[in-house]
Amino acid sequence: MRKHQIESLLCKIFIAQLLLLSHLKVKGQDIFNPPTDSARLKIEAKRINAPIVLDGKLDEEVWQSAQEVGNFLETWPSQLKQAVHDTKVKVLYDDKNIYVGATCYNPNGRRGLHVQDMRRDFGYSNSESFAVTLDPFQDMRNPIPTFLVTPFGTQLDQLSYDDRIVDTDWDGVWKVRCSILDSAWVAEIQIPFSSIRYPSGAKQWRINFSRLIRNKSQIVGWSPWPLAFTFGRTTYAGHLNNVSAPANNLNIRLLPYALLKGASINESRIDYSPSAGGELKWGITPNTILEGTVNTDFAQADVDRQVINLNRSSVFFPERRQFFLENANLFSVGLDGVLQPFFSRSIGRNEFGFPLKIKEGLRFIHQNSKKAIGGLFINQQGDTTTGGSRIGLARAQFNLKNNSRIATMGILRYDEEFKTTPSNYNSVGIIDGFWRANKLLYVRPMLSLSHDSQSGKTGYAGLCEINFTKNKIFASVTEAVVTSGYNSSTGFVARKDFFNTSPALILTLWGKWLPRYLIYYRPNFVADIYHTTSTGKFQEATLSISPLSLVFRGYHRAALTIVPAWQQLTTTFGPVPGAQILARSYYYMRYQLSYDGNLSAPYSLSFNVSKGGYYNGKLNSYFVSLRVAPIPHVSCVLSYTRNDFIKIGETENSFTKELIAPEIRLAMNANVLLSGFYQYNTATGTGALNVRFSWQYKPLSFIYFVYNDLRSLPSIESITRFQQQTGIIKVSYIKQL
Repeated sequence: MRKHQIESLLCKIFIAQLLLLSHLKVKGQDIFNPPTDSARLKIEAKRINAPIVLDGKLDEEVWQSAQEVGNFLETWPSQLKQAVHDTKVKVLYDDKNIYVGATCYNPNGRRGLHVQDMRRDFGYSNSESFAVTLDPFQDMRNPIPTFLVTPFGTQLDQLSYDDRIVDTDWDGVWKVRCSILDSAWVAEIQIPFSSIRYPSGAKQWRINFSRLIRNKSQIVGWSPWPLAFTFGRTTYAGHLNNVSAPANNLNIRLLPYALLKGASINESRIDYSPSAGGELKWGITPNTILEGTVNTDFAQADVDRQVINLNRSSVFFPERRQFFLENANLFSVGLDGVLQPFFSRSIGRNEFGFPLKIKEGLRFIHQNSKKAIGGLFINQQGDTTTGGSRIGLARAQFNLKNNSRIATMGILRYDEEFKTTPSNYNSVGIIDGFWRANKLLYVRPMLSLSHDSQSGKTGYAGLCEINFTKNKIFASVTEAVVTSGYNSSTGFVARKDFFNTSPALILTLWGKWLPRYLIYYRPNFVADIYHTTSTGKFQEATLSISPLSLVFRGYHRAALTIVPAWQQLTTTFGPVPGAQILARSYYYMRYQLSYDGNLSAPYSLSFNVSKGGYYNGKLNSYFVSLRVAPIPHVSCVLSYTRNDFIKIGETENSFTKELIAPEIRLAMNANVLLSGFYQYNTATGTGALNVRFSWQYKPLSFIYFVYNDLRSLPSIESITRFQQQTGIIKVSYIKQL
């Protein structure tokens, strides 16, 4: 199919969807306006002098005398209906902490509390939880912290920006204790003032409380917000009055660590190496943070989940290392998985993906209602394959009216001369913006230039995203372009020399016409189209059309998807060993059936079956995941992926590639956890075992034991035999001054 035929098909699909939209109008629930300041809900913070025993019981006299608020209203899957179970909340504070006490009623007792597992930073949608959101500056352009807790005391903390980006990797120092009663569960939360930023002298903050009643599939809020938004939209929050926060003190957080590592390669003698290092975070002012790291270690970071990549674009693995996750949003520019001029995962790894030592790093961030300024410096050590590097970047962001902004960033990386590779300076400049036209629509443009001193090449990249969100409609279109000369050696691009167009339209429909067991009918359409920037020639187009997509009560989901694809290969493409696909044009159609079970239930099943053409042959793909978690303290998951290639490539080979991944998680409580994860991958010919024990003996202070075993599979004859084993004992300690 030619380019104009693809564009014609896209137009027809969009017209059909828009005709459907024109009939949806008014029977849906509208997006209501935020309350005026005089109409906002209010809660008084009660100052206390008597000590609080954090035990999840709320039985001290000071709790009994504090103001209590309740009457939560539904915000999902409907809006402004009465909550199925009520929630009562009180707020206290002293010279060091804010205390939030919540009584979450549920007449079914412990049986009605659905919690997926006991890991920190749990998956929000799969666990019963209570949340408190604080906005001391009353300005959504600042990071908005939210503290969430399950009935079993597991914690999730996150920062949200503009109710658009959610950073679940932020970790604050705070405590919680919970108790489960016959008809309710109680959370007693202690948030140190030193863990949040606030303006000096302010007596009034914005605050909101929310709760996910998981067994009823209902999100409720104290000061409700529209269905299209989240609790991060603090223009809908209530007021916390009478809070008198202490003057900002030294506010220094120290995080030293000590580590012992043993490593063996191909059954060689185990080599033991001790090391030490740490991080320092200094809150110079409520708006200014300076962070430093020495001999940075990421031994405790979660391992990557392997995939069998069948696409022509590079696989995007998210950042998992804590130092780079903190305040990462300020430096995050572009679009995940497509184009990012700065991607921290490119730091601390050589070209083969193996870790490189970070000798020292420094980060500076200043944010207020008018601007945000940041800087980052990293000194990276080389190894036997790569020379050392120094990376520096600076970012300046200026806030405009209507929650809009304009920003710029510069990146400079110096790679040392190494063996036959000459030294190189890679410089990248970025200018980007964010314009919120109204509460439903925003536009996000970006332009970037790069230059390499060694090759002398200069190139540019650009991005523009238009996003429209309403209760029943999500529509977006993204255009990304990367020229052949563009190279950001600290960034990520899906491929070289491309122009990508990606429109998406998702409808969320509900009403009395749906059966009672359904929450939403959600048909959707997404396209992904690539051309070559330098020649303008077509590369590929993939459409994903889901005419049947259903969300069930209990949050089961099922979808039937049709995926037509057009491919134009200019070089031989080898997605997996054994398949060499010749350069020419291809058209094929695939059909996909997917189902995601209720991950909060004791037993759940998810699967994805995809069949149809694949270039010059056929491909049948199967994925199934069985989860067993009789109690939140025990969770077992077995995932299996199978790809059957039929008459693929130049020689029309038929073969199978598999990925088997069993996982187990055991928890004594929210602070003591043991996990084991194995990945058997016939596409790479490797088996990888990761075992991790963690004990959080005080907030954000851990003892870790990590064991990794990576080896070639004996069943794969074509790869070189290898075996690598590492064991790590690490102790970290956090001290807030």
